[in-house]
Amino acid sequence: MADFGAIFRATDGTLLVSADTPTYELVQQLNPSSRSGNVSIYVSSSVGYPLVFVRCGAGYSASVLAIEGGPSSWVITVLCNVSCPAYIFAKLSSVSTSGVGLVVFDADGNPVFDTSKLILNARTVSLLTENVTFQSVSGTNMVAYTGGPVKPSKSVSESWVLVDYYAFTTTEYVCQQELQYVCTTTYDYQCTYDYLTGYYNCQYVPVQSCSYQYVTVCRWVTVNNTASIYAKVRRTDWTIERATAKINTNNVISFQWLVHRSGFYNEVIEYATYSYAYSLTGQNLPPGYFPPPAFFANTETYDGILTKNNRYPYTTDRANTGSLTCITGVSSDYD
Repeated sequence: MADFGAIFRATDGTLLVSADTPTYELVQQLNPSSRSGNVSIYVSSSVGYPLVFVRCGAGYSASVLAIEGGPSSWVITVLCNVSCPAYIFAKLSSVSTSGVGLVVFDADGNPVFDTSKLILNARTVSLLTENVTFQSVSGTNMVAYTGGPVKPSKSVSESWVLVDYYAFTTTEYVCQQELQYVCTTTYDYQCTYDYLTGYYNCQYVPVQSCSYQYVTVCRWVTVNNTASIYAKVRRTDWTIERATAKINTNNVISFQWLVHRSGFYNEVIEYATYSYAYSLTGQNLPPGYFPPPAFFANTETYDGILTKNNRYPYTTDRANTGSLTCITGVSSDYD
């Protein structure tokens, strides 16, 4: 402990202010500049690197996903299941010129505490991870917590989808019944008496009869065909959840998974007709058929950041599951 400056302790003996430890002051209260799903974006003009509290309120959860940019231009990405304000704190860098109040400086003359500023009053500071909770104070309605833990998941289903028609011709030897005018000849055995010789002269006499009747006719013919092309589509639905700190109605802070991103992508793994099949490694196709580019473009659709070429190969195991610091606060301390 330094032998200079001021030291302030709470009634329970905990350290509040010392010349060794800089404090944080409230520099901004922000509403989201945009929101999509559970993700809100805030833009901060804080000069110092921001410490972000999300005032999500009881019954909701929040965490900070990213703080990007630089002094006076920070883009803050927050995961929260409600649209809500963010309170931006930064290290105390200057003091009030009003001449009223108490200021504490460190050994280098930098201010670490100023009673005229809205100094951060951290109500509870604890570690938070899955299946861990801690008790905060009455009125807790905002948290500062980094959504580092990640839980990816996916499900896969397959279905046959009609995607194309293909007209083609083949030559086939076809036998079929046709109605034709058919004449047939039969022979009757007839005898005539020859008076000169006194004998009978007998012979077979042709007799023709004609009528319409069905006959079987076989020939090579050109046959027009239409193949219905079906695609076997594998659909992958995926979800990425990130950790948030939930403020329960009894002021207990608990860990909660919250959807960060989700979507799906389709992939054609096989296509077939009633008479022909093609499994992407085989070669049986309707004669002359090649899938057009639109065949895949219209079928292999996706939603979100993943596609069949930028798929979900990584893991479905949870990542970054270690404990992270969670700080709670009460917004009325700054209103």
